[in-house]
Amino acid sequence: MMIVLALVANATELFEVWPPHASGPAMQFGYGIAVSDVDSDGYPDIVVPFSRVMFLNDGATGWVEVPVTQIGPGSAGGYSASLGDYDMDGLPDLSTEPRGDSARLLHNEGGGAFGIVNDFPNIGGQSAETNGWIDVDGDGWLDLFVPAYSGASGLYMNQGPDAEWSFTERIDDAGIDLSRNLVIRPEGAQFVDVDRDGDPDLYVCGELLMNDSLPGAPLFETNERAGIPFAFDEGAAFADIDMDGDFDLGVLYHLQTWTDSLPDKLMAIWENRGDGTFALLPVDQIDDYNILDGYNLGMSFADWDLDGDVDLSFSDRFELNEFAQYGDRVFWRTEYPMSIENATPGWFDWDGDGDLDVAGGVWGGTTRFYTSTLYDGVPLEQRRYLRVRPVAASDASPLGVDTEFGAIVEVKLEGDPAEVRRRAFTASGHGYLNQSEYALTFGFGAFDGDLIADVSVDFTTPGDDGIWRVDRFVNAALGSISVLALADREVRVFRDGTAIIDGVTYTPDGVEDPLLQTPGGVPVALDTEGLDDVGDDAWVGLEVTVPSLETEAEAAATIREVLVEGVLGEPVVCEGLVGNVMLWDVTDDEPALVATATGPRDAHNRRAEVATAFPLMSERTYRVVARVGEVRALAAGPVQTDITVGSAFDVDEVADPCDPSWVVEAPGGDERTSLSVRYRYGGLIEEIERVPDDPDPTTPDAAVDTGFEGFKGCGCDVGSGADPRGAVVIAALIAWSVRRARRA
Repeated sequence: MMIVLALVANATELFEVWPPHASGPAMQFGYGIAVSDVDSDGYPDIVVPFSRVMFLNDGATGWVEVPVTQIGPGSAGGYSASLGDYDMDGLPDLSTEPRGDSARLLHNEGGGAFGIVNDFPNIGGQSAETNGWIDVDGDGWLDLFVPAYSGASGLYMNQGPDAEWSFTERIDDAGIDLSRNLVIRPEGAQFVDVDRDGDPDLYVCGELLMNDSLPGAPLFETNERAGIPFAFDEGAAFADIDMDGDFDLGVLYHLQTWTDSLPDKLMAIWENRGDGTFALLPVDQIDDYNILDGYNLGMSFADWDLDGDVDLSFSDRFELNEFAQYGDRVFWRTEYPMSIENATPGWFDWDGDGDLDVAGGVWGGTTRFYTSTLYDGVPLEQRRYLRVRPVAASDASPLGVDTEFGAIVEVKLEGDPAEVRRRAFTASGHGYLNQSEYALTFGFGAFDGDLIADVSVDFTTPGDDGIWRVDRFVNAALGSISVLALADREVRVFRDGTAIIDGVTYTPDGVEDPLLQTPGGVPVALDTEGLDDVGDDAWVGLEVTVPSLETEAEAAATIREVLVEGVLGEPVVCEGLVGNVMLWDVTDDEPALVATATGPRDAHNRRAEVATAFPLMSERTYRVVARVGEVRALAAGPVQTDITVGSAFDVDEVADPCDPSWVVEAPGGDERTSLSVRYRYGGLIEEIERVPDDPDPTTPDAAVDTGFEGFKGCGCDVGSGADPRGAVVIAALIAWSVRRARRA
């Protein structure tokens, strides 16, 4: 760790201009760039569309310049381009971003050659800047969104192999109307699951559009509650700047009009409050946010110092994020030799050494390539990073293909407190005129400890069923990975649960299905203004009943996540278990505490996600409860699914949280709830951790510290004190390894 931090401290030495291009035209004239492994040789390549040329990575020894004349003549060649493998043959195809012409789709023929797709349904007169590949409707095929000037935008839906990979234009059917705010110049655009319901949402030029699509039926609806004002931008991108698990939005404004208290041209970050609403981060927490002259172009987030948090670059500025080291939401400007104006950076590891190199496209200037010196001379076993690549299965490649745009990857290190979430997502556009590499790099330079990691991937999925999550409960190989012992630091995760780690293929264990169900979908808050302060002793809860199921296992389901609409309170200690979220079995006359979990207490967010391992037995009734300091109500209770979600309740003051009487006696209702659950069938609890004997439950701070030290993986305690059913539950879960089939 000291090696990494020492290098970062001397910032001017972190990047070096690649020697053969130290002077002269470098990588041609280029407004934007796109990075992907064009020739499928394992090394990322660079496309400079304005000059109709690409540079193939020659095994990290140099670059081979190859013309791509099919991009188009003159300025119609496009400001930039996006690469996406729409026919899943292992070769990423190229969509241009035109200037006053029609969008072109080029099919990758292999070996660096492209051919024009003549039947692509072009819209004439387009001027576009930041295309986006994504599977909008969950049918398994990559679609393409082209946000263009003057109402000429297009949403091109991929019809799949049965229709010979043809496209139809469906923007009107999908409800994407960029004329509502007179959006005549949409610039930055990006897809990501903002509200954590499983499908990719869209931000474009002040509009946050929520995805309500079903297979074959694309549909978006404007989020009126988002809190992001409309104003002309020259770049926008999502990233989790404060490591709380949700994706914040950076916007590079040009002639902003939403407030008179700020300059016309500025960089601003809108903090996601966990529920898909946003609040403005004080702009003075971004060093030199005020852009005085010219067009403020170029936008990207990337953890280029590999300390764990994402850093920021915009216009001619490179700013370090301080969150991983100090917990502050502050960005400080630093100087680099690539002090070029209006940079459009594409980040990628060109030589496979683990650090992030960068190609700096320049609006109206020359593209240059810079190598990172972060890991120069550092042995592999000391390089503190991990790469994760979500892939789709394809007959074209046993290693999978890079088509899972919008997939959210989380890496959890053993020893991370509940408040720390390390999340990133795959994207085909990374801010403005730029596409970074597909694989995600996680740096751990600011983490003081051994690197034992759990990896999970949330693949996009449409509808209200839930989230398609591949994790250690689906494939045990994704748990307790010793990062520094890996010779190959890239983990590949397939949608079907298969994982490739250090060159070895691991198939799913068959214990749990990837679908993490959310009954009725994620509820919507009734009050959008904020949370209510309810004191120190308030609790909210939800009743869950598991019907009689025809299954060989006694355990019917496992709650893997609890969503609480509010800020969690201090954890408590009951019967040797610690947590601010609890599961009580209330079936019989003697209710029993079954399990607890400790969730994050983040005052910046309105919704808390708590990882749990709560076992639900067939023909039993449970109450899930959470201690809250601030809370708000959600809309009417969710619909019934394979488990029955019953009444919700809240209690303003609980004198003794360990006394089950308050849980049983709390009156329920169907109109208000502040808590929802995500569950899977079955589950194998392998670790059961308790706090030391005789903890002092009257000392909340001590309880919190003890809990963090005792938790591994999901951070859950399972047991029920003196009640003998606790041992039965544990024994049944440990013994059971038969997965109940997912509902049809």
